[in-house]
Amino acid sequence: MAQYAEIIEMMSPAEAQAGNRVDITVKIKNKYPSTIGIMVGGVLEYGVTPWPGITFPTNWANVAGGATHFFGGYFTMPDRRVTIHAYSYYYAKG
Repeated sequence: MAQYAEIIEMMSPAEAQAGNRVDITVKIKNKYPSTIGIMVGGVLEYGVTPWPGITFPTNWANVAGGATHFFGGYFTMPDRRVTIHAYSYYYAKG
């Protein structure tokens, strides 16, 4: 369980054609009682090393205590099934 920031939902299409852009949304909650800086990151797992990343044009936000923030990202669908891994980090208080 996350100490200060927790991913509470991740939304993406169930399937996509190879070569198409896939948009995802990661919803992260600030579990700390005050504002903290939260960052998001993500990668795809599908048998290629290193795992390709997910682009989040805005990958950080200062989030008020108890509030949630939606981070939008995208990747290009490879020619096989993928598993999406998303991560949240807190980097400072206030």
